[in-house]
Amino acid sequence: MARASVYTALSLDRYAAILGINPVHFSMGNQIQLSSGKVLFDIQNSQNNIWPQYSWQNADQISRESLANELSIAEQEVERFLGYNVCPKWTVGEIAEYSYIFDKMQSYSPENITYLDRGINTKRAKIISGGQRANIIVEENVTVDYDDKDGDGWDEIGIISVDISDTMGDVHDYRIYFSGTNADDIYEIRYPKSMTISGNTLTVVFNSWQLINYELQEMLPSNDDSEKYIDLSDSSVFVSTVDVYYVINNTADNHVEFVYSDRDSGDEVICGGYIVVTKPMRNFVVPFSAEYNTLTGNWEQKSCNCFRVDYLRLYYYSGAINMSSKTNDLLPDVFAKAIAYIATARLERVFEGNNNAESLAMNLMEDLSLRNSGNVLWAKDITECPFGTHRGEVLAYRLLKQIRENTPNVAVI
Repeated sequence: MARASVYTALSLDRYAAILGINPVHFSMGNQIQLSSGKVLFDIQNSQNNIWPQYSWQNADQISRESLANELSIAEQEVERFLGYNVCPKWTVGEIAEYSYIFDKMQSYSPENITYLDRGINTKRAKIISGGQRANIIVEENVTVDYDDKDGDGWDEIGIISVDISDTMGDVHDYRIYFSGTNADDIYEIRYPKSMTISGNTLTVVFNSWQLINYELQEMLPSNDDSEKYIDLSDSSVFVSTVDVYYVINNTADNHVEFVYSDRDSGDEVICGGYIVVTKPMRNFVVPFSAEYNTLTGNWEQKSCNCFRVDYLRLYYYSGAINMSSKTNDLLPDVFAKAIAYIATARLERVFEGNNNAESLAMNLMEDLSLRNSGNVLWAKDITECPFGTHRGEVLAYRLLKQIRENTPNVAVI
């Protein structure tokens, strides 16, 4: 699997698919010589199409780390433009000011300050629910079974089967990680070819090159060309086990924290609670001070013992969802394409791949603002585009502006 130290909503493997890059070469794998004499994933020209993990491993080529940084920046810019996350994400501890109503006809006491009907705007729209992320271990060190489906002598898929009777969630809620990485998102194996649940068993199928031992991609450069790639004909380069997690939004954890100062000590005091999403598209919620009753499974309102709330900390799950996804990749296609185009347009190192991928990349990198570009028909979009003047940035703007125009007004991050 192609991975980086920067987590991005658009996985590197999906980026390679959009650009038409060979996924094996992109993951640092070399062509594979079969016993029949055939060659899998043949490098068809004299160029070095093997992508390095870091630019210092091959100074003449863009690396996966450099690409991931550009994807991350593009993702943030797209989200600011839209006003919401491009896929479901958790917002943790967002600070919000909080106004209150005080009845001047009553004495100044906590009981006379009405908190319960005061709505606030969050920074991100498309709110799914209040809550916090919970990583629940389903099983660690699950065995990967490799299989040669087409009988050519090379195992092209890895299959994982695990009992999920203790969780029994939706297929989108399960995530697969390299063993021993404690559900760190940069070590999630993204994304499976398929995920299915039958009875109490979750079955996940990956392409075998997605299960390359990531430590091998960290190799130090040398004058030995064979060390610039990973030999996928050697079965030892693939991991033998993975960890399976159930990752959900825990609505029993605080959605909101009312923060105020103790009148006597001056110490910070926190009163927990939940939020009611009244206008999810317009990022409007109403916070309530409450405690979660584990016996009934409900939130029970209670009053904060304070005169004035200083501010709120919000915890919620929000973002666009690809409802047609049959795996745990919930990023909509249009946002994946926009992010890929913006990031590619900004790459400054040599882009290596097949001829089609290179041609597309060079086309996206063209600066349409130059006088010799001859793109008069692009003039309005070029001047309006908030991402830049390269073709990839303007094309992304064309995709996204129609979506934003059809979305109710939201707060911009």
